[in-house]
Amino acid sequence: GGRGPCWPPLPSAPANAKGVGHELAD
Repeated sequence: GGRGPCWPPLPSAPANAKGVGHELAD
């Protein structure tokens, strides 16, 4: 999750559509 409210706020977060889930694609 890079665009939306990501938790936990990790530095290495790919900008996905949902924004939630840093290590996840969506």
